[in-house]
Amino acid sequence: MDRERPNIPLANLTYTQLSGNVSNGDNWQQVGGTNDIFALDLGSDPEWFMIKTGNGAENRNFLFENNDDLGYAVIDFDELGFGEVNIGKISHVGVAVDPPTPTPVPEPASLTLLGAGLAAVGTKMRRRRKQQAQ
Repeated sequence: MDRERPNIPLANLTYTQLSGNVSNGDNWQQVGGTNDIFALDLGSDPEWFMIKTGNGAENRNFLFENNDDLGYAVIDFDELGFGEVNIGKISHVGVAVDPPTPTPVPEPASLTLLGAGLAAVGTKMRRRRKQQAQ
């Protein structure tokens, strides 16, 4: 059963590249019994992880929802579009989180404009009443 994927704009993600040479081929482990699936210990439990690859596939940047084993980035070279498996093609790995949506707060300028408009309407109504009273 396919799960519905959230639609999260990339601009909303906070991205942190893993430090050091964590993303190079030496740190990836081949998943037993497979030829093209590799895992990398992320050192944390991020909601998302991103990888950037070198040349050789149609796409070079990939964003994955991390929902299977939260401590590891797991990639399948076949699904990434590479004809041959070369873990050295992974150039950058990072983690990303979708920060909570902030609660909208009215801007002070908007409140000032609203107040000025109400004051002007009140002044105009007062002048009308004075004119009608005369």
